[in-house]
Amino acid sequence: LAARLGNLLMLRELFDRLAAQHELVKEMALRDGLTSLHNRYHLMAEMPRLIDEAHAKAMPLTLLVVDIDHFKKINDQHGHSRGDAVLVAVAEILRGIVRGQQVLVRYGGEEFVLALPGTTTLQAGLGAERLREKIAAANPDGIPVTASFGIATLPPVYATVETLLDVADAALYEAKRSGRNSVVSDRDSA
Repeated sequence: LAARLGNLLMLRELFDRLAAQHELVKEMALRDGLTSLHNRYHLMAEMPRLIDEAHAKAMPLTLLVVDIDHFKKINDQHGHSRGDAVLVAVAEILRGIVRGQQVLVRYGGEEFVLALPGTTTLQAGLGAERLREKIAAANPDGIPVTASFGIATLPPVYATVETLLDVADAALYEAKRSGRNSVVSDRDSA
């Protein structure tokens, strides 16, 4: 009986360790290793819930897409390690404004996405302007950096995560086409 109890306790400890390792691996799969921000998979997992809540509460849900301007040039001129320092610095600036249910992710490369529940296009635009100024003033690792911003807001038009992201991305590319270091919303580009 004592041996069986010992085996059961050992099995329980092993299962607990396995569960903890599973959670660690799961979290690692949803985080960006460089910036420690969540990644696009986390965003895609959270967005259906955020959209459902926005519809249920009849409140806006705004996506803000941020892209570091001329990032390839930064890597080419200063090296990838200094480019990484720029990514980390921009991530920290963005992390500094995230509150409550807001979601910030490194979407890929030099692109970040903020999901802002309860935030209107106007509010997001004002916040994006402040972020744009902070990033331009930061000069991380002595490198001048600017960013372009695209904004899309739900409701009423965009019913899916993909549509909302596409519209925010289109606004971002309009910001880039119009000279970079600017903020464009879906309302501006419509």
